[in-house]
Amino acid sequence: MRTISTLILLTSALHSETKETKYAAKNQVVAVVNGNVITMADVRHGMPKQQKPADAPRTEWLRYRLGMFKKILESLIDRKLLYQEAKLANIEIIEASLEREIERRQRSSFASRKKLHEYLKKLGVSMRVFRLQIKEDLMAREIIRRRIELDRTVSPSELLKYYEDNISDFTQGEKRRLRIIMIPDKVEGNSGAAFAKNLVAILRKKPFDFARLAKMHSKGPASDEGGDIGWIERDRGFRKELREVGFSLKKGDISDPVPLAGGYFIIKAENISPGLVLSFDDAQPRIREKIQSERYSKDRRKLIDDLRERAYVVTFLPDADLLM
Repeated sequence: MRTISTLILLTSALHSETKETKYAAKNQVVAVVNGNVITMADVRHGMPKQQKPADAPRTEWLRYRLGMFKKILESLIDRKLLYQEAKLANIEIIEASLEREIERRQRSSFASRKKLHEYLKKLGVSMRVFRLQIKEDLMAREIIRRRIELDRTVSPSELLKYYEDNISDFTQGEKRRLRIIMIPDKVEGNSGAAFAKNLVAILRKKPFDFARLAKMHSKGPASDEGGDIGWIERDRGFRKELREVGFSLKKGDISDPVPLAGGYFIIKAENISPGLVLSFDDAQPRIREKIQSERYSKDRRKLIDDLRERAYVVTFLPDADLLM
């Protein structure tokens, strides 16, 4: 691919967005693809509007936004190349198909066509430009469909090999539903440790009172729900020290007080869901779909790479304030 990257120095001065800045954002060219331009406005439509955190260094924030800019720009270049190839293949999108796609997108994200228009207005995108973008998408999709002949046959040996190589994808680890009571270091001026110890003694005699007593005494998570923090996996979710204690309990057991910064935690193993492995027979539909999806992605990437090899692409870095 013949690619020329023009590096424009990124200024560190971040200005408020003036009319001139908005005009520049709409018109600054960030890529030329075989003579067709991609503007900064095209890229900004795909970049979420984010405010720089007050404690984030400007250079780090700019690096983050620049990475996002490059990722979106690459996607737009791919789409432009596919659209150009579709034009060469004389692919046409009839008005009815275009209107159906607009309707589908509107229904998936907006309550009405009016809401869609309001959203586009905020982005500074006219309905005419929006329709052209969708037309490009449909033409790009059609050229991919015509150029890629997806092989849907998956042999039993392929299925089995994928299953054995990716067995962790079909394994569900053990889960536990936990309830927790957190007692602070001091309770009405007295020792929180002593209060927690006495509470454990009461709970072990009347474990079904855990939810009621959690609502009364807990200062920790989900106290209003009786301390119910839901299903927790062994290696994720909630604090590691509490997970380890929770997974050491039998169903219905109540732990000794666990001292941690800020207080004492009492844990009940409300329920246990044992780990299981999806059988090969049950996993086959998912595996077949996954293999076909990987083939499609690989063939799509090859098609785009081939187009890039024959393309003339010039990319530019935008002014820094347009990244913010």
